[in-house]
Amino acid sequence: MQARFYIFRSAWSSWQSLFGEAASYLTELGPERVLGVSHSADKTEGVITVWYWDQPVAGRAGPPVRVAFEAFRGLWATWQTLFHDAAEFVSRVGPQRVIGVSHSEDKDAGVVTVWYWEEA
Repeated sequence: MQARFYIFRSAWSSWQSLFGEAASYLTELGPERVLGVSHSADKTEGVITVWYWDQPVAGRAGPPVRVAFEAFRGLWATWQTLFHDAAEFVSRVGPQRVIGVSHSEDKDAGVVTVWYWEEA
């Protein structure tokens, strides 16, 4: 089994759109193939990388689900505050549904994103 990745890139002004594109792609892959997701800055673009397995992982399939995300962003918030808010959200979502958490900097603002499964 091989790990693979797919990169989404877009101008800074469209983080929400970029997150949505990645969430749709993750949903298509399904829980049996998703490995994780990360995001960062690259000059004037946002970059999201979807990590996945080239083959389904046995025992990871389940009911129909889609990927959702919650982004915590703050120009004036500290990383500690953003991470705390994200951790509280992760705790509410629960370990069975969380895919992962990623973070980056966007024009001097922190962005922390929680990626998770929800019923389709």
